[in-house]
Amino acid sequence: MYLGNPFRQRAPAHYNVEFFETCDIPGRLRLVREFSIAECVAALRLPGLQKTVRRAVERRLTQLTRCAHAQTPRR
Repeated sequence: MYLGNPFRQRAPAHYNVEFFETCDIPGRLRLVREFSIAECVAALRLPGLQKTVRRAVERRLTQLTRCAHAQTPRR
């Protein structure tokens, strides 16, 4: 995640730019599969996020939340 945008990544040193951003839906959907909870929250705060990507992020966040809740030890 770069500058609060999980779709923005630092560019390799041999590029002539500081960062690059994935803007197309298929590319963003691929990235969402690996998001952490923090990255999901940051993505949902982005203005103009595509509807399909928003739904995927919400599903990923639900999945991670359920997994974290299931791993919490019971007393």
